[in-house]
Amino acid sequence: MVAECLEALALSPGDTVVDGTVGQGGHLRALLRAVQPGGRAIGCDLDSEALTRVEAWLGEEMSAVTLVQGSFADLAPVVRQQVPGGVQGILLDLGVSRDQLISPRFSFQAGGPLDSRLDPAGAETAADLLAGADEAELTRILRDYGDERFAPRIARGIVAARAQAPLTTTEQLVEVIRRAYPAGARHGRIHIATRTFQALRIAVNRLYEALDTALAELPALLAPGGRLAILTYHSGEDGRVKRAFRALSRAADDGTPAGFSLLTRRPLAPSPDECAANPGARSARLRVLLANPARSAA
Repeated sequence: MVAECLEALALSPGDTVVDGTVGQGGHLRALLRAVQPGGRAIGCDLDSEALTRVEAWLGEEMSAVTLVQGSFADLAPVVRQQVPGGVQGILLDLGVSRDQLISPRFSFQAGGPLDSRLDPAGAETAADLLAGADEAELTRILRDYGDERFAPRIARGIVAARAQAPLTTTEQLVEVIRRAYPAGARHGRIHIATRTFQALRIAVNRLYEALDTALAELPALLAPGGRLAILTYHSGEDGRVKRAFRALSRAADDGTPAGFSLLTRRPLAPSPDECAANPGARSARLRVLLANPARSAA
């Protein structure tokens, strides 16, 4: 949804824009070019390897880019230091990049260690989480973070399997999931392991905690008239963004006007053509928040 994101942010030459989830760098390059001449971009990602690839890919365009290795939840101090007057646009794309989909750290189809860390130097891996969480916690993670309808059965299977031997590879976990799924539910539009591995990625990287922090802090980084756009891919993320944006756009109890306005009463979805070309975009939803012009940046 690159075109939709650019339209939603309504950037102009000379603006400063933030990409809080750089990934492969496609959005970052599009945002950077939208603010030229004279504009700048700040890019952030937990994955240091992704930032290295993007820096090489952008080449001479890096002269107008600052890359920061870390979570988008930690962007506020960086942006305040570099752009004290506020930025004109912020984009978060909460999806998984193509590089991550094929990386041994994330992919369950290629086979590899149970990792799931966005930051390769992070402490806890998916294997660590599966070894330490009890059945109730595993059920909660799979249900709340993965929308997995068979969460209790998979959690029971994980506990039973690890009692025999530690779960250390993606192949082992996929087999546990296969056994937990009823035979009639094993063949659907998406692989039966997709939701479990999504849940592990969110839990291992504490992405919901990071999103909640970002929703509390990033709006204040916008200059008057600036916009915050967030792409989500499943109900847990989208619900958090929707609630936060609605709260920010409500007037105070004393009648003080809201500092922000919703530009998307309903989230924007990808076009049929994009879904056909990129099936992974089917679940994408874009919500946009405007910092009201009368407001002063924090």
